[in-house]
Amino acid sequence: MSLKHIKSALASKDAIGAVRFFALLSAARFNFNANDIEQSSRYIEEAKPSLNEIESEELRYISQAIIASLEFDFGNYQQAESLLIESMKVFSKRYKVVHLMRSNRLLAQIKFAQGESHKAIELAKTAIEQAKTLKQYSDLQTLYHLLEMHYLRVHDKDSAYENLKLAYEAGNQANKELNSARFIQYKARLDRQASINSQQKQLISTKEQPQPESYRALKLVFFVFGMLGICILFVIIQTKRQAKRERALAQQELPIKQELNQLLISAKKQSSPLSLLLVHIEKLDLTQFETLQQGIDDVVRESDIVIQYPPSELLVILPNTTNAGAQKVVANLYRHIKQVTHRDHIFGMASMQQFDQIDQLIKRANFDRLTQLKNREIRTSKFDDVQAANT
Repeated sequence: MSLKHIKSALASKDAIGAVRFFALLSAARFNFNANDIEQSSRYIEEAKPSLNEIESEELRYISQAIIASLEFDFGNYQQAESLLIESMKVFSKRYKVVHLMRSNRLLAQIKFAQGESHKAIELAKTAIEQAKTLKQYSDLQTLYHLLEMHYLRVHDKDSAYENLKLAYEAGNQANKELNSARFIQYKARLDRQASINSQQKQLISTKEQPQPESYRALKLVFFVFGMLGICILFVIIQTKRQAKRERALAQQELPIKQELNQLLISAKKQSSPLSLLLVHIEKLDLTQFETLQQGIDDVVRESDIVIQYPPSELLVILPNTTNAGAQKVVANLYRHIKQVTHRDHIFGMASMQQFDQIDQLIKRANFDRLTQLKNREIRTSKFDDVQAANT
């Protein structure tokens, strides 16, 4: 199903430049996972000339590193090394330490495959130090397993066992941080509900304030000034609360991104698919939000993660889910959200690719949503033109 959609995208007249490049890259990965190595290789060769059409230098060399990883999978070690070294120069210049660490890991795998064990071990140890500094425990686990397998091949059982223990410890730490993602999600819900409850109590308290007693002529004046003061006070309170929520959101943004990135890393390590859904929602009152949340919990699985991030967007992270599986979730979510909001909603969708970070996944999902919205507007406009011509 995913390959069918990608082929349709490639056949579209809008599939030009960078858009076509990323579609070809996705097609190459899907075909490789389907064991169609020949077709995957053809897609990569077709994609390479389009690299220069990517305006962002950083994104261009990240994409080149992805091509290098596929060339490694194909067994083209020399070509993979050449592409990777060129990308690493840019990562080093721009201080992209995560990409640099993963490039060192891939280069170590290439050197092991070429029989240059000494150089491979040096690269792996460099990547391990980088992963420790970055606290990228899932990458650290993969690196220790890489060394473990090498030492097993050369019959150094003591070194193999030592790296196995280190991999086990790194895996435990990665799982510990990953499990906190669900806690962050629930905490965000509770904070939002507490904020809404506090606003309602403040409104009730304001309405119940007694009016001052005075002469009849002055009562009206005091009433007017009293209501004006209440309005000003309410605006000030709302402004302060909004600033507080924005500060809290800013504080939560980094750990949430880190946890979601750990989820992506875990999926890559296990070579399992992962998809992300994004839908724009308006501000809801407490009753609507509770109804929406309850319905979403009934639709998604226990392993799925739903986050309102930022407040106007709903993110649904679907581990072990391909595009086809995500489409089924979209159909169920669409029906439920429409019942609550009484409006149509467009879901953006993106599936994880090698070297993806959560920001890139969200951007692709948002781009998909905006593209669908634009296509709908174009179809509506053409329909209106036809109707006008007929009348």
